[in-house]
Amino acid sequence: MSIKSFMKTYADREIELTKKIQIGNFEEPFEIKILTPDEFEAIERFSYDVRISKGGNRTKEINETKLRNNIVKTTIVTPDLTNAELQAFFKTPGDEVETLKRMLTAREYLELYNEISKLNGLSGDEKESELEEAVDEVKK
Repeated sequence: MSIKSFMKTYADREIELTKKIQIGNFEEPFEIKILTPDEFEAIERFSYDVRISKGGNRTKEINETKLRNNIVKTTIVTPDLTNAELQAFFKTPGDEVETLKRMLTAREYLELYNEISKLNGLSGDEKESELEEAVDEVKK
């Protein structure tokens, strides 16, 4: 085994870095990107809620909604959710997530999140379908 076989960048390994997807009836597709490990760690860090128990102990719990929203806003390349003109149109100055929520229906938002999850390997769809197939096979 040669260590040189591991000395490859994303581009060298032909990993799909971005993907264009059509959501809703917008004239142009959304462009989404993969997350780097550093970006994902930062997203996780900002997705915790701190709770204080009756005894005064502090516990950190992941907030699934914050996590999903942070993943979505970080992975969208186009449209630029930080664009002042776009935010002014939707009356959401300084809030990328709220801008996106006003642009999309709930169904479109979930569709976008599912595509982001697939691109980043965050969805368990493949494992779930394999499990379902195995269960169906056992039932026969």
